[in-house]
Amino acid sequence: LAARYKVMIRRGVIAAVLLAVLSVAEYFLAAEVDNATWYMVPFMVLKGLVILDVFMHVRALFGQGAH
Repeated sequence: LAARYKVMIRRGVIAAVLLAVLSVAEYFLAAEVDNATWYMVPFMVLKGLVILDVFMHVRALFGQGAH
């Protein structure tokens, strides 16, 4: 149980760092480009997928039948 807990904590920290990096990149893109809406869509999709997978455990619903 302790090893699984450490893996899950590490995965959450990596996801949080990834979300922070994507947010910073998104901010600089929005600051530099006049009409940045379409350029920001990939960032929004990536951030949504990370949140759905890591924090909302959507993959577990389909893969393992946990719920």
